[in-house]
Amino acid sequence: MPQKRDPSSETDAHNESLEIDQTDDRSRLADAAPIGRRGCLRLAGATLAGAAAIGATGTAAAQENVHASDVSGGTYDVPSGERVRILVGQNQYGDYGDLENALIDAEDANVQIKSFGDGWEIRNVGIEGPTDGDQPDIDVKTDGGSGLIENVYLGDGDSNDSGGIFVKKEHEGTITIRNCYVAEYLDNGIYASTPGQSDGGGGATQIENCYGENNGVAHFRVGGEGSYVRDSVAVTGDAPGGYVSRGVWARRDDIEVENTDIELTGDDATSAIWATGGASVDYRNSDYETTYPYGDFDGDVDTSDVGNDPDTNPPSGVPTSAEEAAGGSASSSSSESDDEEESDETNEGSDDADEQARGGEGEASEEANEETDDDAEDSDLPNDVTLRSETGENVRYEFSVEGDLEAEPSGDRVSGSTARGVLLSESSEDAYEFAGEFTEFSYSGPIVIDVNGETVYQDSDS
Repeated sequence: MPQKRDPSSETDAHNESLEIDQTDDRSRLADAAPIGRRGCLRLAGATLAGAAAIGATGTAAAQENVHASDVSGGTYDVPSGERVRILVGQNQYGDYGDLENALIDAEDANVQIKSFGDGWEIRNVGIEGPTDGDQPDIDVKTDGGSGLIENVYLGDGDSNDSGGIFVKKEHEGTITIRNCYVAEYLDNGIYASTPGQSDGGGGATQIENCYGENNGVAHFRVGGEGSYVRDSVAVTGDAPGGYVSRGVWARRDDIEVENTDIELTGDDATSAIWATGGASVDYRNSDYETTYPYGDFDGDVDTSDVGNDPDTNPPSGVPTSAEEAAGGSASSSSSESDDEEESDETNEGSDDADEQARGGEGEASEEANEETDDDAEDSDLPNDVTLRSETGENVRYEFSVEGDLEAEPSGDRVSGSTARGVLLSESSEDAYEFAGEFTEFSYSGPIVIDVNGETVYQDSDS
């Protein structure tokens, strides 16, 4: 379906607004050695918004951010190799709308659906892939209210090492994930345990009537008081990347797993349910099978009315294709159901270690239980900038923005709305997220500057 905006005029305006002013003054960056040549780059905030626009041709421009309201109701194409972020909900920087009835063609593209605020909905959405991203395809949280992911197909997975659905550490409210198909992701199918960390938001994630197939690390990874997995199915025959695959991995808190069948076979199978980090699991009214020889369950797992004849079919109501998901009609009772579930049931980052999860002599190593927070450091700011060295000549930089500024995990130092750092090698890369406009950008050597996924400036001669 054609998109609603044409990027040509906006992108041209963006490129024409780029100003480079190089001088030979001997200025200094704060806390840095003297530099010889300096480049100043200024971009208007309105130009950044224009550069992130999506055009009427049915394909995404090379920029990143687009509102959910511009994607809903049709087919949205992301060309191979491009990077697009679809913003859902609202925050102080904008009202992005809900994402509904959307077919997203993103094969070999880097696409992410990202939520803001409370009361947002991602419903009747299918992603055709596999995607090729360095981030989860869906990245969500709430600020104390509710969020809903319903009737979503992520069955084509990702050819890189990213995950399907990630619930951020800061999540404080209740997110319901219902009628979703998540398959072929290396870094967890649904990764929702970080809110249960000691410094997490403590929010609940309620997984209902979902299907996970061949996901690495875990199909359903949950934490946070009031979180549960119900009426779902997890199946592994061959997980991507050689990672082990768990049915349910509970981290901290008391987690209910009910009417959920699990089948794990082959070399990638491990325990059907893991409970680590002080978690306990009540597993009931379910069937499971695992070929893992070192224990069907790991940790504090209580079972009742559990058998060994799992049904491995997707539960009724789960879409089995992207087209089916996008063409679905939302349940009229979903909002009411959310309120009832929250009233009745709710009381209140990267997985590098998992690469070694199958330890010596076939046993899962203890390192697999160590959960890192790389993914949890994501921010809610709408734009990002990445700085890369061209030659590895210790390139120093400093820039300021008018709005808020935060360093991503690979970033350097931030003081207020100013960032400064040094790129020490040719492979060095620093990244930041920000709002508003740049007010100044200075650097001391060959550098590449990417804004919202697009290279906007490259200096190879400084």
